Amino acid sequence: KNHMDITKHNFEKEFPNIKKDIEESTFISFDTELTGLHSQKSQIKWLDSIDQRYDKWRSTVTKFLVLQFGLSLWKQVENNFVCSTYNFYVFPSARPLNGLYQDFSFKCQVGSINFLCENNFDFNKVIREGISYVRHKEEESYLAWQKQNESREEKVIDNPRDIALVNDVIKTVEQWLATKEDKLTLKGYNGFQRYILYQELYKKFPNIWIQTKNFNLEIVSIKGTRQEKQMQELQEKVGFRRVIDLLIDSKKLIVGHNLIYDILFTLNIFHDPIPPNYNTFVQKLKELMPNILDTKYTVRYHPAFKDFLTQVPTSSLSDLYESVSRSALPEIVSKRALIKQAHDAGYDSYMTGVVLIGLLCRLNKATQFSFSDSISKLHLNRLNLNSAETFLNLYGEQEPVVDVNKIVYISNIPSSENQNNITTWLSNELKMQCWKHPIENTKTAILVSFEAPPDFSKITHLAKQKGLKVVKYKDYRTEENLSKPPPKTMLQNGQIVIGLALLATVVGLFTYLKSRAK
Repeated sequence: KNHMDITKHNFEKEFPNIKKDIEESTFISFDTELTGLHSQKSQIKWLDSIDQRYDKWRSTVTKFLVLQFGLSLWKQVENNFVCSTYNFYVFPSARPLNGLYQDFSFKCQVGSINFLCENNFDFNKVIREGISYVRHKEEESYLAWQKQNESREEKVIDNPRDIALVNDVIKTVEQWLATKEDKLTLKGYNGFQRYILYQELYKKFPNIWIQTKNFNLEIVSIKGTRQEKQMQELQEKVGFRRVIDLLIDSKKLIVGHNLIYDILFTLNIFHDPIPPNYNTFVQKLKELMPNILDTKYTVRYHPAFKDFLTQVPTSSLSDLYESVSRSALPEIVSKRALIKQAHDAGYDSYMTGVVLIGLLCRLNKATQFSFSDSISKLHLNRLNLNSAETFLNLYGEQEPVVDVNKIVYISNIPSSENQNNITTWLSNELKMQCWKHPIENTKTAILVSFEAPPDFSKITHLAKQKGLKVVKYKDYRTEENLSKPPPKTMLQNGQIVIGLALLATVVGLFTYLKSRAK
């Protein structure tokens, strides 16, 4: 079996196989490994709205990198599944194209790097052997540069030394072509000399291709036209984005686990910068990936899996995979050798596909089923949201992330009191689950959210027994805003006084200069 790891050394060789597997696939599962998930400012808070979350997501994906992209391509053959899993190591290049310079910096989150180290991630491999990539935006910039470069005026060579140089190099190239060797390297020329050599050699030899590498000229013989070679070179240098383009063009079902970050990073880093606002992003996502399934959302929210969710320790990918693997599944044949390492993007993408197949077996109560008929019973284009009571609904009406009617503000808490005792007490008294949410810069107040809107009068009565004060969340927000001091007026800040003094000075100076001019 071929190995699942794909680097810059075997990417071009494997690309036809990747293309074929995508075209023949029934569905596609994927996963990413990142240098970080959030900075302190972009950390999601449970009360953040969808728009606030999107702003933070966008801030995150512009700071961190994808290091590994896992892709599993599943094909249903009769009642079984054949899977091809690819584990791409990806890393940007400062100069992926002649004339395009995109050297940039990125952040690493200590927790994420430690996590990858603990799971045997090979950082040397990704940096040394990672496949580079160019987004559409950068490709367009390169093509514009190339067009401008081709339209430059031809330099007239009239200096005897330059004429002699060109003639000598032409002889060298003629001798090299006669040998049929693969490549000719010309060293020791400055920028102007390289320019005129490009110009004159291309005029003289229509069947050669020249590139500048480390200030040297590398020449190879080509078949076909230079324009065809140019397009071939461009496609190769576009790199890993070619895989993303295939996924987008296929319009196949894209499956991931808790995949909002995977989608955001994939599109922003490999396709094009994501839009500045959430609504525009959703419209763009519908165009690019109209069929998305999130296995974490499916397990958490689909009624068919309510009992199953109580049988697994958590809804994490590894726990779900272990659970469905213990159940009856169709035969799964892997065409490529799997590296069974959790949190390796390739293997995680494989586990995601197995989880979906396992869920469909539970849905049908059988290991033999029609994939398309079964998928139609699930909810597509709904993504799981962490730290939220609802999900991201890409096609329907978006529910509020948090129902404020389920939240109360409790204050007058003694600083010595363990705040967990308060939620435990309320949960027991109201026979309802509730959660504590600390408030910054205070130990005497908390927000408490309930699984359903609570009886506020009963909470108030209970709170009085302990000397606590309770306010509905919407009233707390109103009080909080009213308690803030009003903004200072310009007069209070002394800005008007200073402004008038400056104006008087300017007027006085102008009058003085005018009198001097007379």
